[in-house]
Amino acid sequence: MSLASIKKFYQNYNNGHIIYQGNKEVIKVINRQKPKRVFEFGCGTGKNLNIVTADYRCGIDLSVPAIEEGKKFYPDIHLILEDETFLPTIRDNYFDVAFTVSVLDHILSPTADIIVEELKRISENVYVVESNDLWQPLCFPHDYESMGFRKLDYTWTSPTTKAVYNMYHLKSETYS
Repeated sequence: MSLASIKKFYQNYNNGHIIYQGNKEVIKVINRQKPKRVFEFGCGTGKNLNIVTADYRCGIDLSVPAIEEGKKFYPDIHLILEDETFLPTIRDNYFDVAFTVSVLDHILSPTADIIVEELKRISENVYVVESNDLWQPLCFPHDYESMGFRKLDYTWTSPTTKAVYNMYHLKSETYS
C-alpha cells in the first residue's frame, strides 16, 4: 500500500467528536504540566485539543471534513488542513508539548520516522499513543523506543478492535 493511497483514504475520514480513553489519559498527563502551547499531529476535528488547557492549541490534519467541522465546533483552536509536509514550517521548540494519538500507526515508515523527528524538533516534550498490535490494512507497527521514547505505564484496550494502545513519552534533557 502506498503513502498516496493511505492519504487518499484519510482525506475524507472523520471520526467526529468521540474521545477514547487513551486520548483522555494523554490529555490528563499534558494538562498536569500546564503548557502554554500545544500541538497535535492528526488532530481530526480538534476534539482532543478542545480539552487541553493551554493558551494556544494548534493541530493539523489532512481530512477536509474533519477540519471544516472542527473549525465550526472549536473556533478557539488553530486547526490547519495540512499533512506532514507542513511540519518543517514550524519553528524549533515552538510548542511546550506535541502529541499524536492513533495516527502514526496508520503511516508507513520511513514517513512515520520523519514525522517523529519533526515532532521532536518542534517540541522537546512529545507524547505518542499508538497500537503496535493492530494487523489490518492501513495499520503499521513502529518501534518508538528505538526512536528515543520511553514506554509509560499505561495501556488501553479498544473495546471494538481489541487493539492494545500504549503511551510513549520523549522529553529532551534540555527541556525546562
